[in-house]
Amino acid sequence: METPVTEPVRIKEFLAVMYWEAIQNIPLIVGGIGGIWFWDRNWLAAAACIVGGSLLSALSMIPTEGKIFEGHRESLRAIVVNISVFSILIALFVAYLHADWSSWRTDIVAGLIAGAALGTAQDIAAQERIGVVRLFALGVSCLVSLIIIRFAVDTWSPWVSILVVTVWFTLAMGGYKLWRRRVPPPQ
Repeated sequence: METPVTEPVRIKEFLAVMYWEAIQNIPLIVGGIGGIWFWDRNWLAAAACIVGGSLLSALSMIPTEGKIFEGHRESLRAIVVNISVFSILIALFVAYLHADWSSWRTDIVAGLIAGAALGTAQDIAAQERIGVVRLFALGVSCLVSLIIIRFAVDTWSPWVSILVVTVWFTLAMGGYKLWRRRVPPPQ
């Protein structure tokens, strides 16, 4: 069993991980906020935002995930699963946020389920053991993101909403990845 590295995170390492994580997150969040904005105006534009953002986000992981985890290489299977799952989950989020019955209370359950679904699909695609800590990190990130988006899209411009959600999701998932760099998953 490998011993976890206990060396503190250096500022340069923190900034590098957050930078690459933001590069991965921005297309997905732009697509999701665009999908929310266009949903009632132009359904086809909403779908294009959702699928386009999902596609760009998944493709951005090809060069960036290896910068976060040295030697990591995204498989074609993982890329296809990410495009599919991102598109489905973002479309469901957008429809859910427009539903009359959804509220910040239901965001908690919806976010946890979405995070668990995303993490499970990604772990299966990568042919890795399903990581409970990762599912929890994704679930919390998704539920808080839903609550932030619910508030942000009604309060701020789409660009401010994109910025706030990107900062939150990048800090949450980047923090998880910094931890994962020090504590490798069990084999």
